[in-house]
Amino acid sequence: MDTTIQESRYSLPESNSEHNIYYGIVFPKRKRSKATETGGDRARMRLDAINQDTSKRVCNSASISTGPRVIVSAKNDIPVQPSLPSSSLNNEFESITGHFTDLTKKQNGLSDISEDDETTSLNTLLGTITECERSLASVKKNAVAYRDSTAELRAKLRVAETESKESTAAFSGEIMNLKKDIRARDDEIARLRGETDKLSRQKDKNAKLVLRNSKLESKMEVQPAKLKELEDWRIRMRRMLSEGDAPS
Repeated sequence: MDTTIQESRYSLPESNSEHNIYYGIVFPKRKRSKATETGGDRARMRLDAINQDTSKRVCNSASISTGPRVIVSAKNDIPVQPSLPSSSLNNEFESITGHFTDLTKKQNGLSDISEDDETTSLNTLLGTITECERSLASVKKNAVAYRDSTAELRAKLRVAETESKESTAAFSGEIMNLKKDIRARDDEIARLRGETDKLSRQKDKNAKLVLRNSKLESKMEVQPAKLKELEDWRIRMRRMLSEGDAPS
């Protein structure tokens, strides 16, 4: 990447030229106070520092590898294709040059502008540059925070996935144990049910035997009376036979 072209395009204006040209904008020279010159120098130094820092980043990024390359610009760390260096730099200073152009149009339209107004414009430009720097720092800080939070979230997701797999394996083992326990309980219930049926049948037999014993007991109570009647009848018959044999 040819940094000489960039430096010539975005270089600071010479103090002895009739017009100051900066970022393609023509500034007519005026006699300015010491305070105004100081403010302008501060603004030019700030812009030059940003320009040099951006050029260094672009050069360092371009010399990393010989394969497909991506140049990271200073604004919001946005990847830019190496085939468009001018577009990258223009996007880099778009917000700054916009304010700078507005101020220049106002200066060209007012030929009788006062030194105080010019100083105010330069101070406004410095404020705009400072605000841009703060915005870039804030964007970079947010990008770093987002990257860190994303890495932390991925780590938590990996831990959660591992725990989920372990929990699933443990749960599957518990399910197998529960199935075995259920089968064992089913077998025990079947065995107890068989014993219950057997006891029920035995109870029915016992009930029948009790009924039969009751009938036998009632018969046994009747038998002595019948035996006594038969015994009396036998005695009477013997008496009658003995009386019949006696007269003969």
